[in-house]
Amino acid sequence: MTDIQTDSESDNEEVILLKERFTLDDFLMCPETRQILEEERYQKLGDTLYHDIEEFYEAICQECGGGVASALYYDQEGSRFFGDLMGLVYQYLVPEYDLQIFYDHPNLAKPLSEGYEELLKKKAADRLRRQREAYQETNSHQGMEFNWASRTYKK
Repeated sequence: MTDIQTDSESDNEEVILLKERFTLDDFLMCPETRQILEEERYQKLGDTLYHDIEEFYEAICQECGGGVASALYYDQEGSRFFGDLMGLVYQYLVPEYDLQIFYDHPNLAKPLSEGYEELLKKKAADRLRRQREAYQETNSHQGMEFNWASRTYKK
């Protein structure tokens, strides 16, 4: 019985550490936790919007099915282009992520907590690389040599 209490207490401590130490951006920075969040987001979309959009789309297809000039003439059953519609809807929805899955199952956040320092170093290196690239693109004196005597650039 004490082992169960210890596990429960350690889980509570892990949850507190997760809440205090990591933000949503941190979870999105780690590839493994980002994938979990994206899968949860997609599942939530399927649970909440999928059937409503499907019913609406099928109703529109049935209503427009008899018209020769209808854009949905070739999808009279309402299933041919539904996947494309759902892809568009998913693409343009503002992402909303729920971190509760990590608080309910702290072991899912281990890739983040164990590799956090490396992720921060990689993020800083990527930021510096992007800054250097942006500077090289905007530098008008690239490939030129500075003449200190005349204080001008020469090719």
